Amino acid sequence: MMKSHWSWFNLYLLALVLAALAGCKSAEERKRDKTTATLRLYLEATPDGTAHYQMLEIAGVSVCASTTHFLAENSLKRAAVVTTRDGGFALDVEFDRHGLLVLDSITAAHRGQRIIVLSQFGQKKSGQQRWLAAPRISGRVSSGRLLFTPNASREEAEEIVLGLNNLVKKADKKTLFKAE
Repeated sequence: MMKSHWSWFNLYLLALVLAALAGCKSAEERKRDKTTATLRLYLEATPDGTAHYQMLEIAGVSVCASTTHFLAENSLKRAAVVTTRDGGFALDVEFDRHGLLVLDSITAAHRGQRIIVLSQFGQKKSGQQRWLAAPRISGRVSSGRLLFTPNASREEAEEIVLGLNNLVKKADKKTLFKAE
């Protein structure tokens, strides 16, 4: 009985094709993977005649915001859309150790002021930038988690969360040593 080496080749070729098909993503999955978002936190400022603040309106409320953010998405650990007791939704963002320390110190020192939240989200070419919220600091936030109701639809909030979590995944892949 004669054995053919081609049968082994066919098995390897079949395994290679199956591995390639398993790694292929649909157009929708590729679009979801390319979705990105930013999240910048600004502190409420007092109009003092300098160029270090900007006036803006969020959901009908006029707010004076600092022009420099104090915390950004590079300190993010995870983000989620959560359902509130009244059936609405809110964004729950959790920061890493650095973000926790910054958020803790800012909220301890600026009670009564507002944190102004800015996000840029969507596909790179068709993305949009929006002031999402301006929650008042009622007390120290030492948990590293910020929960706020965004000035956005639920679909937009889910897109923001997807984009933020995609950035966290990309950053985790690039980080060789993770400190927890």
